[in-house]
Amino acid sequence: MSASLHPTLSVVIPHKPGLEEVRVLESLAAVEYPRDRYEVIVAEGFHPSKQRNQAVAQSRGEIVVFFDDDVSPDPKIFERFVADFAEFPNAAVVGGPSVIPPTDNFWQQCFARVMRSRVTKGRSIARYESTGRRR
Repeated sequence: MSASLHPTLSVVIPHKPGLEEVRVLESLAAVEYPRDRYEVIVAEGFHPSKQRNQAVAQSRGEIVVFFDDDVSPDPKIFERFVADFAEFPNAAVVGGPSVIPPTDNFWQQCFARVMRSRVTKGRSIARYESTGRRR
């Protein structure tokens, strides 16, 4: 694919200093997107919102992607984001559900079940599982 089909991306990852390594960096090695078309900004600090804003201010990408430091994104995630922006050109934001992988521990699985429950989260369960139509 040509560069025009691969807009530049800025991947912003807030991270608390002194904690374990930034796990998402390992997953990014498997992402199916030209490496010269995205930059990674690890923003260290104790206030994730502030860190994200500071990183966006220094970003150079046409699209900004936010990841937590412990996620494992699908290898095709960047292609999906780009396709969503192409399909919905007036969109300012695209995203997907935060799916807890089956390899996570017991308590993480319990949290995932609670967050996916219509009883506790109502319509916002779409944030935690793929459900409903794209919007």
